[in-house]
Amino acid sequence: MSGPFDLWPTGLGFEYFKGFIGGDTSQWRPALYEGTKPIEPYLDNPNYILNSNLAKSTIRYIEQQHALAPEKPFLVYYAPGATHAPHHAPKEWIAKGQFDHGWDEQRKRTFAKQRELGIYPP
Repeated sequence: MSGPFDLWPTGLGFEYFKGFIGGDTSQWRPALYEGTKPIEPYLDNPNYILNSNLAKSTIRYIEQQHALAPEKPFLVYYAPGATHAPHHAPKEWIAKGQFDHGWDEQRKRTFAKQRELGIYPP
């Protein structure tokens, strides 16, 4: 809580920061900060998911920027944590069963689709 925060986003030129420091955090109970202040938006919210919270916060931020200063340029760096370990998925997604075949098979399917799309050569 006492810093230094010079290497945090708000110390490196960003006017506003909401997110986590580091490469990963829990999607259910993240180590989350607003500016440099720890926040716990998951308390009293059994359906909390970090990805959804960050997306809604980002949309709200863009809407506020546009409403209050439409002529002012801004940059939003949106980096959701769900693409990093730990890979947490909402219960509804898991219930769909679309990844029940496992990681190795999913990797094969993903690579085959990328080859089909020409993303990388065979």
